[in-house]
Amino acid sequence: MLNFIRADLYRLSRSKSFWITEGIILLLVILSVVSNGSVGVTLGDSTQTSGGLTEMTGFLAIQTSLSSMLLYYSLPLVMQVLGSEYTKGTMKNIITVGVSKPAYLFGKFLVYALVLVLQIVAICVVSFVAGTIIGVIGYNDLSQIENLLYYFVSFVLILLATSSFAVLVLYLTKNTAVSVLATIFIPMAFAIARISLPNWKFLEYLDFQGGLEMVTMTNFQTWETVQPIFLGSLISLLLCLLAAQLVFKRQEL
Repeated sequence: MLNFIRADLYRLSRSKSFWITEGIILLLVILSVVSNGSVGVTLGDSTQTSGGLTEMTGFLAIQTSLSSMLLYYSLPLVMQVLGSEYTKGTMKNIITVGVSKPAYLFGKFLVYALVLVLQIVAICVVSFVAGTIIGVIGYNDLSQIENLLYYFVSFVLILLATSSFAVLVLYLTKNTAVSVLATIFIPMAFAIARISLPNWKFLEYLDFQGGLEMVTMTNFQTWETVQPIFLGSLISLLLCLLAAQLVFKRQEL
């Protein structure tokens, strides 16, 4: 499986479409930081209200970039990493040269998880540099770093959970486009269901979109308010990957 993971990472590193997509995403991040800096922002415990580019800081820019938009920034990765073999029709070639189905599925998801983490790190770095250039670094105390780490880990976990639904749909339908749509509409459906059915308490464990928004409204000291979505994300991640493996195991190539 390690050889397969290395080969897949090498394939991505040589992909022009991957780097073009990442460049566009980082450009959008810079534009978002500049836009928020020009009008003032209100996020978490940090409030800027009087307007002006000088109000943006490096640390605030990171917090601005850690938003629900990361869900949409992850969509190209679903196609470029998880669904690449289905798109190119090379799935059978890989499986027949000695890569087992479990190694393929979990290796693919590990590559996706690694690239997703690196993408979020790049977004944080770019937004920090842009925010610092616009204003100042904006460092106050250690709690800022604790909160940003809390945001980062939370977003990675929730995004991996939503992506696991895409994996399951991909192996059920063998269609990359449908799996991308699932990444968008499944979290949306859970969010609508939670609003429409407030008495169904279990939905707070599945409201991934609401969870992404709630994370940036809390801090590391009060993270208990979003514990349900953390637990729901872990359970969903494990169950979807296991279900996808069962489907893939019985699937004809």
